[in-house]
Amino acid sequence: MVKLKLSDYITLSRLPLAVLLLLLTFEGKKIEAVIVLFAMGFSDWLDGFVAKTRKEANRFGSLLDKGVDYLIACILIPAMIYLRTSNLASLFMGLATLLLGIFYFRSMLQNKKIGGTQLGKPLLTLAVFTCYLTLILDFYWQYALAFTLCCWIVNIILFLKGKYRKE
Repeated sequence: MVKLKLSDYITLSRLPLAVLLLLLTFEGKKIEAVIVLFAMGFSDWLDGFVAKTRKEANRFGSLLDKGVDYLIACILIPAMIYLRTSNLASLFMGLATLLLGIFYFRSMLQNKKIGGTQLGKPLLTLAVFTCYLTLILDFYWQYALAFTLCCWIVNIILFLKGKYRKE
């Protein structure tokens, strides 16, 4: 059994924040939702900072961070799209993406050499953050989704071609 460290608890703190973000968005409290979004972003930075400064960085913490971020994105983005459009297909899209992610993380657990690309985290963080922000504010969110999808595709192509791959 893995003993959780302080940085892991900071990572896990994003889960209740994500629920709060969804509730605030649903209630139309945009300013409060944006504040929670920035708190989530800060905690995403803070967990890595704490892990490095306290020398707690390890593969489990890295996978936990990626997994929590992915889980939140797979739930929040489709749920927010559903709130804006009432289209049930968005919820099924989120479920399909979540299932794909489970297979990806399972392969990462089995093969310790699998990593991402050097551009992956910053590129996708920017894209997903932009997507959240535009969905909260109901401001051209369709374009943010297209931008997020393009960033995801670029990251996959770079990974498959071996460009900018982490060692």
